[in-house]
Parts: sequence; structure tokens; C-alpha cells
Amino acid sequence: MLYEEDRFVLICDRDLRYARHLQEYMLSEGGLACNVRILTDPGRLEKADGWDRALYLILSESLQGTWTEGMDPDRILILSESGASPEGGPACVSKYQPARCIADALLRLPGAGDLQTGASIRHGKALTQIGFYTPVSRALQTTLALTMGQLLSAEGPALYLNLEPCSGLDRLLGLSGEDSLTDLIYYNECAPEKFPARLGAMAQEVNGLFCLPPPRSAMELSALREDQWTGLFKAIDRVTDYRYLILDLSARGDCFLETLRLCDRVYTIEREDPVSAARLSSYEDLLRRFHYEDIWVKTRRLRLPVFRELPSSMKFMTHGPLADYARELIREGGRA
Repeated sequence: MLYEEDRFVLICDRDLRYARHLQEYMLSEGGLACNVRILTDPGRLEKADGWDRALYLILSESLQGTWTEGMDPDRILILSESGASPEGGPACVSKYQPARCIADALLRLPGAGDLQTGASIRHGKALTQIGFYTPVSRALQTTLALTMGQLLSAEGPALYLNLEPCSGLDRLLGLSGEDSLTDLIYYNECAPEKFPARLGAMAQEVNGLFCLPPPRSAMELSALREDQWTGLFKAIDRVTDYRYLILDLSARGDCFLETLRLCDRVYTIEREDPVSAARLSSYEDLLRRFHYEDIWVKTRRLRLPVFRELPSSMKFMTHGPLADYARELIREGGRA
């Protein structure tokens, strides 16, 4: 996430394209010193995780409901769709005007002037990059990476990146939007001034863990250069306050070894069966042949126990035997 963990503005509008345009403006040209989140489903408004922690609520007129009665009206900005501007109650501004005018109306709310600093640089602890990679198939790598990411998010903001094309995680995690991780790399390279805004717009919170949409295809990954990957991670370190970057890697693309090299620690899952052992041995030979022995040195090899119960959804990942196992790994600090 950008800036401080609990400071965010919530935009509630059914039109995702409109909301994203407003979000991007506020994070870039608007220079807000807080994150800006979006909610498009009015049925989830009351149930949205942490919506009541929003500093301010930008709410389309058609989504007003009795649930807002307990919220301070000074923290609400209504986007008028009918053209009416009722007296009393929350501030109201026409929805159909430039984003600049809506941002100005937000900043006129009591206390909202403190949101605008125009800065987006790291002021917390250094970013810790944690990599997950194993050549062993169906090894619970992604489940373990997501579980550890959620647990670490309780200690500080954590960002999860899955680099497996066609992983289906965008659907499983409910990640909306058309952009993918490779689009973010494009912004960092070709329009770096817009990178913080795009990252803030694309990163979506799932049970406390911020996630980016995965690449759409293996062709996208193979077209990326080593310097583009390193530039992405440096930019995340420079312009955000994420404490942890969780990298869930596959062997697709030419840069996955360099990505592992950038990690502070790496987890590799192994199994006892002959096929898995042979794959792991081939991976170790690959590291040696291309002079990546340093990756093996900082790798923690994991032989997972049999988990008779696995979490059925993201909301349950911090509970159960797998979560206990991940907590022990965190306590050990990645000792190889």
C-alpha cells in the first residue's frame, strides 16, 4: 500500500471505470498522502473489510443508505447524479465534472487538507523480499505464500505478486480490472511519474494482504528484460511503505533466477518421491551451472507435513495447521 496503513479514502461507485479514473487522479495529480480504495458492489458496502476505518467516503448518490447514518457526515462527499444539492447533511458535488473539481471538493471537507502532501517516498522500515519457488508440482507453494503474506501483513503492509501465467488467481482472489503486472512494469519504464498512482490503483486488499493481478500469459513474461524486473522492485521499495514483498514464482521467463537472487530469503518445497527428488536435483544443478549458488545458500528447503485440513478461502488462511506451520517459519526468520 502507499503511505500509512490505516489512512485511506474509499470511493463507492458502481462504474468501475469512472472510479478508477477518479482514483488515479487523486493518487497522481491530486497528490493525496493516503491510499484510495474502490468498492463497486453496494451489497458489500456494509460488509467491506475496514470500510469504517476510511478517513473519507466518496459516495455516489444512488448508493446512499441508512448504514451511513452512524458515520460522521463531515467525512462523506456525495457525488450527485441527479443534479440536486440538498441542504444539510454531507457535502455534495456533481459527479459529472472533472476529477480535479471532485478532488478539490474532498480537500475542502473538515481536516481533509492534511491529506495532501504530494510526496510518496518510503519512510518506514526497509522492504523485505521473500521468494517462493519449487520445481515440484502441486506442492502447496501458492497456498503457503498467501498464508505467510497474510500473517506478515499483521506486522506491516505486505504485497503479493504471483508470476505464474494463467494462474487463475485474479478470479480466485476477486481481483478486478484489466491491467496486469506487466502493465505496471510498462508504467515504471515509460511513465515513472504515474507509477505510484498505477500501483495504488492496481493493488487490491484481500483479507489484509495487498495483491497485484498476475501476468496474463507466458509470452508477456518471456518478453521482459532483467532490468525491467529489477527496476520494478526498486520502484516498489522507493515509493511505497510496504514492509514485505511476497514473490510467488514459476520458472517461466528468462529472469526468474535473477528475481530469486534479489530476494532476502527463498523457500523451496521438496518431496520424498523419486520424481520430485529428481526435479529438485535438476534445479540445484541449474543454479550451479549458471553460477547462482548464492540462491541455494539463502534457500530454506521445506518438507511439508501432511495437512489434513486446508483453508477453503482466503479469509481462513490465518487459521489451522498450515497457518501454524507458516508462523513457525516467520519466527525462525527464514533460517536455512
